[in-house]
Amino acid sequence: MGKYILAQTLEEALDALETYRDKARVISGGTDLLPLIKSGGIKVDCIVDITNITGLNYIDYDNKLIRVGALVTHSDVESSPVINEKAVLLAEASKAVGSVQIRNRGTLVGNVVNASPASDTSVALIALGAEAKVVSKKGQRIKKVEELFVAPGLTNLGSHELVTELRFQGLGLGQGGAFIKLGRRQAVAISIVNVAVVLALDRERNMFSQARIGIGAVAPTPLRARRVEEALTRHLISDETIENASQEVMKEVRPISDIRGSADYRREMTSVLTARAIRRAIGRIK
Repeated sequence: MGKYILAQTLEEALDALETYRDKARVISGGTDLLPLIKSGGIKVDCIVDITNITGLNYIDYDNKLIRVGALVTHSDVESSPVINEKAVLLAEASKAVGSVQIRNRGTLVGNVVNASPASDTSVALIALGAEAKVVSKKGQRIKKVEELFVAPGLTNLGSHELVTELRFQGLGLGQGGAFIKLGRRQAVAISIVNVAVVLALDRERNMFSQARIGIGAVAPTPLRARRVEEALTRHLISDETIENASQEVMKEVRPISDIRGSADYRREMTSVLTARAIRRAIGRIK
């Protein structure tokens, strides 16, 4: 490991990223990056630690918009009253991440930019329609979370850029969400498949008025299941609709076989979990 910079301000962190570019890595919790560095999986000339930067540890709720700062941990998310009330699927996803120790240190933003295909929180954020606030010395831009991912472990963020915030609309009346994960054990397991669902219902017409679905561990990146969304939206709320929609997901996923499960098993379980998540989300809608 080369130089270590404990940034005290956002400006200091951005200066370092601008200087070192591809040779720098940002760290906050370090639960993903440090093991990679220690194992020799990646080599860096400069680590930029943003832990001491004030103003990045917040969960704000204003005018239906939830904003989560870059230093908010998974434990912060899973215990947040606002998240549990307005975006329970994200609380469920954060609770599914690693061990208690990892959740106490690892951050929500860090989990997203790590770009794991099996990221639990990324699929929940995709279902919530979340956006990332991306900053650099040149200014800032807003990018949808679902558009960040390029390949396993790779985003389209510039090496000089930093995600300082995630933002999304909280769920209201007529809306509900759910997250379900399948792992080889109950805790501290990388997902074999994970599914996150956000639904809106039109009770008068007895139909789905909106659907957003995120799926992980079955493609090179977390993905948005648009075929499933189309099979639900403006269709009657019925077992037949749910089953038809859950079958559509098998046409979208591109799973691999590994030690956690075969491609065929993943494909089948994606359909099963999608149907379960849809039903769970419906059950939460007031």
